[in-house]
Amino acid sequence: MPSLAELQTNFRSFLLTPAGSAPPHSLPAALRGSADENAERLAVYKNNLYSTLVDALAATFPAVERLVGEQFFRFAAHEYIAIHAPTSPMLLGYGHKFAQFLSRFAPAATVPYLPDVAELEFRWLEAYHATDAIAVDAARVAARLAEPEIAAGLRLHPSARLLRSRHPVSKIWELNRSPDPIENHTSIAAEPEHLLIIRPQATVEVRRVAPGAYAALEALAAGRSLLDAIAAARRTQPELDINEHFAALAAGETFCERE
Repeated sequence: MPSLAELQTNFRSFLLTPAGSAPPHSLPAALRGSADENAERLAVYKNNLYSTLVDALAATFPAVERLVGEQFFRFAAHEYIAIHAPTSPMLLGYGHKFAQFLSRFAPAATVPYLPDVAELEFRWLEAYHATDAIAVDAARVAARLAEPEIAAGLRLHPSARLLRSRHPVSKIWELNRSPDPIENHTSIAAEPEHLLIIRPQATVEVRRVAPGAYAALEALAAGRSLLDAIAAARRTQPELDINEHFAALAAGETFCERE
């Protein structure tokens, strides 16, 4: 007779095997009742678990589900669950590797922008649940830009998330994030995007920013100085009006005091 610890390990392993897998003989044999009845009960429990996790992924990635359809999404979700089991009883952050999974998932290869849509959706969720903070106003940011070599440090708002994509991912996401009908002749230019996802107040915003501004934001996100951020912007986009773009970012409550 297996020990309790062995039964618990076997039970967990069984729950995380692909849907439809039969339980190991030791599990139904260790329960009261006939082995066949116990195997059926275990299968129901397993199916309920998968259903809960699939629903959690669908709630996090509604645009992905709409792009590929419910049947394909559930198929992909089942494959993901079998590889990436939850590590916490809280499902709020479940799916953080879903975009990475989709980038290697052969059946999704015909939708090359799908992983980036998934990444945008997850970063939107992270921004939504991020902590609040007081932003530095535009006047103080402008003053620091005038003397960046001696200015006090800036950091990004805690909700800020960055995403670079070779595809017009935010526009695809905007069209597919709700169940509303899409106009038949809607067209999207195939162009790369640099995105800032942020929730300075109550609403998450997805902003398209210039490549140079994005480079500056990346530098600040990495903990580098304002002077380094300006240098990164100029290397990436020499013609960029840094003051103008930083003013717009500051007006959008993008920056906080560095702690």
